[in-house]
Amino acid sequence: KDKAAAWMGEEGPVRQRTLQAYMELYDFQDHSILAALRSVCGRLVLRAETQQVDRILVAFSKRWCDCNPRHGFKATGPTLVPAS
Repeated sequence: KDKAAAWMGEEGPVRQRTLQAYMELYDFQDHSILAALRSVCGRLVLRAETQQVDRILVAFSKRWCDCNPRHGFKATGPTLVPAS
């Protein structure tokens, strides 16, 4: 669990595509953001470096928002998803 999170959280196109594909395995529709995050944290250990954790959380939040388009949160700035 911890090795997977550290690997997917590193920079690089293959790792980013793998992280995106991994998040797409989750169906967060009608799940609260807290329940969804608990689900991910039950499968990945986020003990990696801060930037690795940030990348994983950005991928998670994008997936959660895609599954819940009427979530009600307001965007506060530019999207933080790295360019592919």
